[in-house]
Amino acid sequence: MPSIDEIAARASNRLNRSDQLAFVETDQMSLSLLMRALAFAGGASAIGMAVVPTEMLLIADALPSQIVIARLAWGTLTLFLLCVLFRPRSLIRPPKEHVRLCGVGLLLGWATVELYTRALAIADILPVIVVLVAASAVTGMVLQFGFRFRIGHVFVLLSVLIAVSATVQSSSPGFGFSGMAFVYAVSAGIIYGALPVLCRTAERRADIACVMLYLGYGTLWAILFLGISEPDALKASLDVILSVPGALAGALCTGLGYALFQIGISPNQASQRISSTWAGLLFGFEPITAIAAAGFLLGQNVATAAMLYAIGFVLLVGLAGPVLATLSHPSRP
Repeated sequence: MPSIDEIAARASNRLNRSDQLAFVETDQMSLSLLMRALAFAGGASAIGMAVVPTEMLLIADALPSQIVIARLAWGTLTLFLLCVLFRPRSLIRPPKEHVRLCGVGLLLGWATVELYTRALAIADILPVIVVLVAASAVTGMVLQFGFRFRIGHVFVLLSVLIAVSATVQSSSPGFGFSGMAFVYAVSAGIIYGALPVLCRTAERRADIACVMLYLGYGTLWAILFLGISEPDALKASLDVILSVPGALAGALCTGLGYALFQIGISPNQASQRISSTWAGLLFGFEPITAIAAAGFLLGQNVATAAMLYAIGFVLLVGLAGPVLATLSHPSRP
């Protein structure tokens, strides 16, 4: 199975030098980085699709924690099968690595999905996601630049967040949002924003086994949490896990989504990565996908204005990466 760098190299060979220079404006950007950004956006879109099976399960009176167990368990199983098929040796890890991944599983595996699902259970889909995206983008910027923001950084951040907010507001005007839902969404967004740091590896190849392991540990944390908080509901979790929505939410929206995230944050052959700030902004593809899913799969009306704002958002995020790279590494005369 070819790596993302091999695919990028083949595509790059089809372009002449002048085309490459027109396509990429700075030495910090490359086709391989663009492909990683697309993979990261694909991961955000996959997670955005999770609103459909999650809403189906919530309507069927499934508890948020039961949905979390289903998502993490199916996500783990899906990636385990992929690793066995393509890179079985990657499953072997030293004990120290398991300790680290157990901690990552607590935060990124269990906590984010638990907080996100609990927010969806008590608030509308769209405000939850836009708050999550905003918190993720701000967290990514703080992690990359500290508090030494330039005006250009703030301008890029505000432009993208305004585009997301306009898309959501035009799709669902006058939505309600409780304080607890806000806390859940912000907390999940902060952890999502830290994903490039939490899952950073030195490998040139995307470490899918790493994702499988921390989702697996996240499953154990989820089972432990439900067993302590609501032990009577733990047995009933099996029905949620074996349901079609539970399997879809886990295999496609969690396993595939987080695997694409890992591909997105992996370094290329020149040890370059997409920045934490750009990764945070790319989470904006989650509400865009959720809005489309709500319109086409949940039967909700999507206004024309919302579609126009969504297109504007996609263009802004596409430009954000090169602009942020230029601001961080200005071209020398």
